[in-house]
Amino acid sequence: MQKLNQHTFWQQHQRFSKADLATEAIQPLSINLSQLCHTNLAQAFNCFAAIEVNAINALLAYTDEIEELRKYLQQVLNNAKSRIFIAGCGSSGRLAMLIKRLYEAYYPSVNEKIIALSAGGDTSLIKSVEQFEDDAKLGVKQLLQQGFSNDDLLIGLSANGNAPFVTAMLEYAVNNAKMKPYFIFNNSKKSLAAIDNQHICFDDRIIALSLDVGPMAITGSTRLQATTAMQIALSLALLSNQTIEAEIQLISTLIAQLPLSQMDPITTLEAQVIHNEYVLYQAEDPFIGLSLLADITERAPTFNLIPFENSSDESIATPSPFYFSLINCNNQQEVWLKLFGRQVVCLNWADFPDTTNKYINGFNLSAISPRAQQLYLKQPQHHSLWLVQQDKLVITFKNVSISINLPQELYYRAIVYKSILNSHSTLMLGKLDYFEGNVMLFLNPSNYKLVDRAIRLSQLILQQNYHLEFSYAEVAAQTFKLIDKLQANQSIVKLVVAHLKDKAG
Repeated sequence: MQKLNQHTFWQQHQRFSKADLATEAIQPLSINLSQLCHTNLAQAFNCFAAIEVNAINALLAYTDEIEELRKYLQQVLNNAKSRIFIAGCGSSGRLAMLIKRLYEAYYPSVNEKIIALSAGGDTSLIKSVEQFEDDAKLGVKQLLQQGFSNDDLLIGLSANGNAPFVTAMLEYAVNNAKMKPYFIFNNSKKSLAAIDNQHICFDDRIIALSLDVGPMAITGSTRLQATTAMQIALSLALLSNQTIEAEIQLISTLIAQLPLSQMDPITTLEAQVIHNEYVLYQAEDPFIGLSLLADITERAPTFNLIPFENSSDESIATPSPFYFSLINCNNQQEVWLKLFGRQVVCLNWADFPDTTNKYINGFNLSAISPRAQQLYLKQPQHHSLWLVQQDKLVITFKNVSISINLPQELYYRAIVYKSILNSHSTLMLGKLDYFEGNVMLFLNPSNYKLVDRAIRLSQLILQQNYHLEFSYAEVAAQTFKLIDKLQANQSIVKLVVAHLKDKAG
C-alpha cells in the first residue's frame, strides 16, 4: 500500500474544504467533556447521552425519506434475482456487517440477500484498513469481486459524504445496474455543494439520503452519532413494520432512559489499569461481540492506539491494550461462524497482505487464544465480561458488576450496545487525556481525511491555546514531516503544535 504523500493530498484537497460540514463541526454541548471526565464522570455520561438523544431526535426530520427507503428495499427483497449490497469504509463498513447479521437473525431462511461490503474485506472488523477510503479504483474492484451484478442494489454509506472508495462504487452502479443506488451520508446537501457543486449526491440517477444529525460528541468522530443515525435508519428500513416516526421516538426514549452513568465505576477502573496493563473483553452473544469488536477496532485510528496483535506478523511483540474473546468458542473457525454466520471471506490481494486469509486467521479471538491465556503478556490482564442474562446486560470488571435492562427487540439492543460502548470507550480515554475539551488529539492520520482533520485541529489548538496563526499549508507541511515518525500512543496534534510553537519562538 502506498504511503501518504503531500502531492496526492493536495490533488484531493477539494474534498477537504470543510465548508460547515456538520460531521466536522464542534459540538457545543461537549466543549468541556475532557474536564468532566476528570471531575464528574457521571455528568460526562449524561452529556454524551444528551448528544445521542439529540442526534436520534434529529432523525424525525427524515421520517418520510426513511419510509421511502423501506419501500424501496422491500421491492428489492421481493425480487428473487436481486440482492442488497451495503458498502462503507471504517465504521460504516463495520455497520454494514452488523446490519447483515441482524437481517439474517430475523430472516434465517433467506440466504445472502444482504451483502456487507467493508473496505478491505472481513479483516476490517478487527483492524482498520484506512487507506482504502482514498482509493476509488479499489472500491469498484472490491464491489466486483464480491459479485455485484446489474440486478443488485447498492447502498453506499459515507458519514462525511466524500469517501472516493464509496462514491466510485456509486458511479459504477449508476452506469451498470438496473436500480438506482442509494447514497446515505450525514451532512447536508447544501454543505456538500459548497465543496463541490457537481457532488455525486446531486446526480438524479442516485437516491441521496442526507441524515444530518449535527456535530459529533468528539469533533469529527463519525463512529459516534453519525454511524448511529445510519444504523437506526437501516435497521428500521429493513426490520421494522411500525411507523418510522413512532420507532424513532421509541428509540429516543430508550436511549434517554438508558442509565449510562452506571458505567462510571467500570470506566474509571479500566482507565486506571490500561496505563501499563491489559483488558480482555469477553462475550458469548454474537451481537455484543460484533459491537465490542467494532468499538475496540475503532479506538485504534481514533486515538492512535496499538491495534490487535496478529500472530502472522511482529505485532505480537507490542500487544494492544485491549483484546477480545468469544468465551463459548474454542477455535477461530467457530468464532468466525458465530460472528459472521459464515466463514470469513477475504479479498486475498497480493498487494495488500492485510486482506488475506492468512492474515485474518492470525487473529485468535477464541476462549483459548494465547492472548486469553496471557501466554506472552508481561503485565497483568483484566477481564471485562459482557453477558446477556434474563433480558439484562450484565457487565463485570474486576470487583464491579452492573446490570442494565435490555429491550426485547434485537435491533433496539444493537443500538443500546453501541451507545454504551461508544460512551464508555470515549470517556475512558478522556480520563487518559486523549482529547482536549472535545477535540481529538491522538487521531492516527492514516488516510487523507484524517490528515486533513489533524491539520485543522492543530490549527485550532494553536489559535485557541497559544494565539498563533499559521496557514493551513504551513500546518500541512509540518504534519507531513511528522507522519512517518509517528508512533502508537503519540499525538500528531501535540507534535505539530509543539514544532510550530518552537518555530514561532
